[in-house]
Amino acid sequence: YHIVVEYPVQMMNGQKKILAEIQVRTLEMNFWATIEHSLNYKFDGEFPKELRTRLQKASVKSYELDKEMSEIRKQILLAQKEQKDV
Repeated sequence: YHIVVEYPVQMMNGQKKILAEIQVRTLEMNFWATIEHSLNYKFDGEFPKELRTRLQKASVKSYELDKEMSEIRKQILLAQKEQKDV
């Protein structure tokens, strides 16, 4: 999620409204955004097709890991709740 907020800041010559963007990401989204930015946007020249294909495969694996970790987290929370109910 990208959330844009506006808030007032007091300056010497009066109040000024500042915009800020807040990004809410899963761990997988943050991992991917960080890696992809450093590889893709800072790459000098034409990005090789083979590397693009490998990045695509890595993104699928990263997404699958994120889903698996979310499911594990749900099961841990459920197990903790069941222990408290005993």
